[in-house]
Amino acid sequence: MKRKHAQVTLFLILGVVVILIVIALFFTLSSQREGDLNTQTTIAQKVPTELNPFMTYMQTCIETVAKQGIFMLGEQGGYIYEGQGGNKREAPSSFFLAHEEITVPYRIKVSIGGGECMTQAPHYPVLNQQYPYTDLSTQATKYDEKGCFGKPILFSFNNSLDLSLVPYMEQQIKEQCTLDTFPQYEFDAAEPAVKVHPSAFKTIFTVIYPISITLPSIGRTEQVELFQAEVRIALKEIYEFANEIMIKDSTDPRYDIRTGIPSSGFSVSTHQNGNDDVVKIQSDTLKLDGKNFVLSFARENRPPALEYVSLTSISDKEVIKDEQVTWADLVLEPIKGVDPDEDTITSLVWLDRINGKVLPDTGYTFTLADVNRAPLQIEIGVSDGQYTDYQSQNIHEQFIIDVPQIP
Repeated sequence: MKRKHAQVTLFLILGVVVILIVIALFFTLSSQREGDLNTQTTIAQKVPTELNPFMTYMQTCIETVAKQGIFMLGEQGGYIYEGQGGNKREAPSSFFLAHEEITVPYRIKVSIGGGECMTQAPHYPVLNQQYPYTDLSTQATKYDEKGCFGKPILFSFNNSLDLSLVPYMEQQIKEQCTLDTFPQYEFDAAEPAVKVHPSAFKTIFTVIYPISITLPSIGRTEQVELFQAEVRIALKEIYEFANEIMIKDSTDPRYDIRTGIPSSGFSVSTHQNGNDDVVKIQSDTLKLDGKNFVLSFARENRPPALEYVSLTSISDKEVIKDEQVTWADLVLEPIKGVDPDEDTITSLVWLDRINGKVLPDTGYTFTLADVNRAPLQIEIGVSDGQYTDYQSQNIHEQFIIDVPQIP
C-alpha cells in the first residue's frame, strides 16, 4: 500500500509541475503581445567603442526605414510603387481608389461572371436559380460556392515583401541613412541587401551592408556589414486575416465584412468613397510608436440581389382608369434584397422600367394611355443607387396587371 501511495504522490507532483510549466508559458507568450509593441534593436556585430555612435545611428535609421515601409504597405493595400522605391508598377486608375490622398488598390472587384454566375439583371446572380436557396435544399450552398458576388484579389505576403518592402528599404537606407553624417570618418560602402524574417509575433530585418570605415585619426580601417532590426508586428497574421474576410465577402452576400471574424483580435471598418468603399483592418495590439497599424484595401461597388418573387406575391387585381393604385394593391409580400457591400437598398416597382416609370410609394392613378396599352407588365427590383436587380416573371409567367378596356 505504501508503494502505491508513493506512486500516486509522484504522479500528482508531476502533474502539478506540468500545469505550472503550461501556465508560465502562456503568460510569457501573452506578455509578448500586450502593450505598445515597440521596435527593438540588436546590434549584430561587435565594433570598436569609437564606432558605437555610428552603429547606433545606423540601427536607429534602419528601424525608421522599416517602420515607414510597413505603414506604407498597410495604407496602400500591400503595395509600394516604383516611384516610391518599390518594384510595383504604377497601376491604371481602374485598379485603385484615391482615398484621402492615398492610392488604395481594389482587392474586391465586381464579378466577371463565368460558370453559372450572371452579371446582368434580370438573371443576376445565377441563371434559373431562386435566391435565396432554402436551408434544406440540395443546392443550399451552390450559390455561395460559385462566388457570384465579387472577384477577390488576395494578398500575397511574399510578393508584398519581395516586390515592395525589401526594395523600398534598400533604396531608403542609402537615401536616409547618410554616411556623411560622420565627416570624421572615411567610408567605402557597397549596396545594402535586406532580408525579412517574419514570425508569429514580430518581423526581423537583417541588413547586409558592407562598409569600410577609415579612422584617419588613428590610421585604421574597420569593416562592418551586419545590422539587424526587430519590429514587434506580425505582418503575416493580418494579411491572412484580410484574405479570409475577402473570400467570405465575395462569396456570401449576407456576410457583413465589418463583423470580421469573432475572437480574431482584429477590428474592421468601412469608409465610403463615392459608390465604392475602403476597408480598414486594425488591431490594438499591433502598434508602432503608439500608432495603430492599419491594413487597407478598396471594394468596388457590387450589385444588390433581389430575393426571389413568387407568382403568388403578385396580385390578380384588375385596375381601371382613374383608379389610385399602391404597392400593396399589386405586390402582396414585402420586397426583399441583400447587398454584398452593406449598402442601403431601395425597393422598386416599375410600370415601365425601360422608360423609368416607377410606381411611387404614395400610389399611382392609371391614365387613359395606360389603359390603351393594357395588359401591363410590372417589374420588381432593388437598387443601391448605382446598380439594380429586377425580376419580371416567375419561370415562364410574366407579372401582368390586367387593365380592362373602356367599352
